[in-house]
Amino acid sequence: MDASIPKTVVDNVGLLDSILRMPKFSLLALFVASSCAHSLTFTSFGDADPAADRKITEGWQPGQTQPGDEAVRVLIDTIPEGITVEKEAIAVAPGSAHKLIGKFTVEDRWSGRASLESLILEARRAAASVGADLVIGSYISRYGDFAWGLAGVAIKTDPALGGAKNLKTTPVPAAPQPKPNSI
Repeated sequence: MDASIPKTVVDNVGLLDSILRMPKFSLLALFVASSCAHSLTFTSFGDADPAADRKITEGWQPGQTQPGDEAVRVLIDTIPEGITVEKEAIAVAPGSAHKLIGKFTVEDRWSGRASLESLILEARRAAASVGADLVIGSYISRYGDFAWGLAGVAIKTDPALGGAKNLKTTPVPAAPQPKPNSI
């Protein structure tokens, strides 16, 4: 690097310049990595077991199909019957046999700009990998058809209700937006 060029200028154009100077096989590897650049963080509910959580996270591969992932229902900012949310705490409603398995985030670790469809697909895969058939989630920093990630709770639904696809749902009302100060 030329010592006469300030580091901030190099930082701003360095990534593009580095990409353009890569050999063709490196560009292919970069393309492949960016096409599946999602990362998973998982924490199970109940007794703390970081080793088991780490095994789930490390065993998960973005883009890899999980048995049953197509059957996982993903709800965004919506609560199904048998689940309650009070004071930002999620719980199984009395009389319901749903099981809260754990919470997770799927994030785009490369560009911070993942399509909503890819995040939903990866949330399905993450939930299926822990035996869940329902995700209650919310996008992280959504803008248009893209978001930084998706945070969710993996749930195994009560089999007596006929599976996640048959649950009645209630949208979470949007928080009131503050009015701008008037002059």
